[in-house]
Amino acid sequence: MENSSDSIKDMVDIVAKAEYLKAENDKITVSLSSANTLAIQLKGTIFGAKVTAEQDGSVTPSLTIDTKQLRDKGRYTPPEKLLDQAIENFLKNSNV
Repeated sequence: MENSSDSIKDMVDIVAKAEYLKAENDKITVSLSSANTLAIQLKGTIFGAKVTAEQDGSVTPSLTIDTKQLRDKGRYTPPEKLLDQAIENFLKNSNV
């Protein structure tokens, strides 16, 4: 890391985006989203928070909503299963 051409901020951003800087338990997940942003997500709720340290030294808090948790669960069918179902339906409904 000492001989890298990237700045320390750039290296922290890369490591944060890869989700290596993340801690969680059964109630909360805390992660570093970038070199200057800390994300907090409560388990079992769609609400979370982000705290960003700005260039001028101020801190900007933000309320977040995890929209992934609002999606219907179980509606996704893998492509392989769709193909298997289509073949089964074809063979069952045709005189082959």
